[in-house]
Amino acid sequence: MSANAVFRALWKSVRLGVLVGLAFAVTWTTIICIWEWVENIPGIFHDENGTNWNFVFDTAISWFLPTFIYPTLLFVACSFAYRLFRLKFPARATGQ
Repeated sequence: MSANAVFRALWKSVRLGVLVGLAFAVTWTTIICIWEWVENIPGIFHDENGTNWNFVFDTAISWFLPTFIYPTLLFVACSFAYRLFRLKFPARATGQ
């Protein structure tokens, strides 16, 4: 197992992890923001004057950042471990 192969495996894992984390975070943040806007419990998201976009934006950021960071790190670690396993044991990874 060469250093170049390990670096390529890490780079592929990072790219895929960022894409998966981004897709998950955008989807989850959108769901939460719509849910919070519809519930509007204390009336802070919208009122008779319209939508309070600053509060909606603050809510989106507060949900997006942790929802992006943690799943991305988890997916990169799992993907990298799987790719290293495939590099170390190519016959086992393909089921041969």
